[in-house]
Amino acid sequence: MSEAQSLITKYRPKTFDDVRGHDAVINSLRRHVGSDTHSHGYLLTGASGLGKTTIARLIGNYFQAEILEIDAAEHGGVDEMRAMKTIAEHRSLTGAGVRMILIDECHTLSRNAWNAVLKILEEPPPHLYFALCTTEFGKVPDTIVQRCYHVVLRAVHVRTIEDLIDAVIQAEKWNIPGNVLTAVADNASGSPRKALSLLQVAEGVESIEELYRVIELQDASGAILDIARVAVKQLDWESVKKFYPRIPDDEFERASGALGRYILTVMLKSDEKTARRLWQLIEALTWPAASYDRKLLFMAALGRMMWGGN
Repeated sequence: MSEAQSLITKYRPKTFDDVRGHDAVINSLRRHVGSDTHSHGYLLTGASGLGKTTIARLIGNYFQAEILEIDAAEHGGVDEMRAMKTIAEHRSLTGAGVRMILIDECHTLSRNAWNAVLKILEEPPPHLYFALCTTEFGKVPDTIVQRCYHVVLRAVHVRTIEDLIDAVIQAEKWNIPGNVLTAVADNASGSPRKALSLLQVAEGVESIEELYRVIELQDASGAILDIARVAVKQLDWESVKKFYPRIPDDEFERASGALGRYILTVMLKSDEKTARRLWQLIEALTWPAASYDRKLLFMAALGRMMWGGN
C-alpha cells in the first residue's frame, strides 16, 4: 500500500454489498431505490465514522448520477445554496443525465439555506437527487425530513468490526498481535472508519501500551505521532526532516499539546531517570514564546528538545 493511500480510502465500500454492519438498513434501502416510487431526497443520520457519506455516494452511484458534494460547514450559506439550485436545474455538461447534490454536515445550514433546499425538494427535477448527511438529526427541519427517505445508521457491533479488521489484515498481509487487534476493535466505538484509522496506527506500534498511548491522540496526524514516538526515545534531526513537512498546516495549532500529552503518558509510567529526561521535553514544549506563528513555535520546541542543553 502506498504511503499516500490510507486504509480508510483503500477499503471504502464500492457497492452496497461491501457495506458492513448495516445489513437491515442496506436491504431496506435497496428495496426503496429499486422501486418506481423511490424518493429524490435521502437523509442519512448517525454518529461520525459510520458511513453516512459513503452510503450517500453509493445511492448516487446506483442512479448513475454525477455527484456534486458540498460541505455545509464551510459552504452552507444561502448564496451557495442558490448557486447550487442554478447548477442543479441544468443537466451535467459532462454528459451525465442524472445529478446528485450531497450536502455533508447539513445541520449547519442557515434558515435561508434550508429554505432554498426545501424549494428544490418540493418539486425536484426528474434528473436530480439530494443526499443530506448529519450527525445532528434534531437540527434538520421537519419539512426536510418529511420529504426524504431517512437512513439511520447506528454503531456497528464489535464482532463486525473484528471481522473487518481481520479481512484488512489478511489483505495487507500484516502480522499484528491478537491483543492489539482486540484493543483496536474495543476502542473503535462501533465506527468502521475509526477502526481502520486505529488499525493503520496499530500496524506500526511495538506494544499494547504504545497503542493505548496512540489511541489517546487518535485525532492527531500520523506525522505528529511519528515525531512523538521518536521524541520519547531520542529526537534527531533526520527524523524531524522526514516527518515535519507531512504535518498539515491546520495541525500546528494543537501539535505541541498533542505531542506533550503523548510524552506525559509515557513519563507517568517511567522510572525517575527516564521521567526526568521526558520532563525536559515537556519543559521545551511549554517554553514561553512571543511569536504566534504555530509552525515556528513547534519547530522551536523540537530544537530545544534536541539541542537545548548543548
